Amino acid sequence: MSYTLVALAPKDGWAYVKKDDNLYLIYPPFDNPYFNVATEEEFIKAIDFFGFESRNKEFVNINELIRFIKEEYNKHIDPEVLKITNDELLDELLSSASEEDIEYYLEIIKNEFLPNNKIDAAKKLLNKLYNLSIVENDSYLRNKIKKMYFSISYPLNIFYSLEIHNSAFQKNFLSYKAEKATNICVEQL
Repeated sequence: MSYTLVALAPKDGWAYVKKDDNLYLIYPPFDNPYFNVATEEEFIKAIDFFGFESRNKEFVNINELIRFIKEEYNKHIDPEVLKITNDELLDELLSSASEEDIEYYLEIIKNEFLPNNKIDAAKKLLNKLYNLSIVENDSYLRNKIKKMYFSISYPLNIFYSLEIHNSAFQKNFLSYKAEKATNICVEQL
């Protein structure tokens, strides 16, 4: 069984792949590749509008395909970011973080890690930020980090996906439940 890479977004690690005459969209994380059935229309839009590069490369197995996608993705990562994966360097970097730096890291988590399914990296960084002395003394940052961590671990939209009336009582009840769940999660940190 062969895999044909037909389009790649190397900066994101997303790819369109043909297997047995079917078209699939795959994306990180690649521990257990996600094969989402895709249409020709989606494929064309991806190339025309979303920056996917047209490719035509065959792979004997899924491992070779994933390895290639990861190599292409790694070519687009800033080398300074790769250093941050080392715990000692990350701890050193965070030890002198200001409130503005912490806000910046939270924006990176929100705008880069989460959209690219880097959930483990986001949780790791949030845990490290949460334990900084500057955060211990700043209730605003502490609560912001708690809520972000909770939203990653236990998506709040489960509370809001229920089809119920929009009465003030129900909104307050759901808000109370979400806050209570957040506090329970934070106690586990």
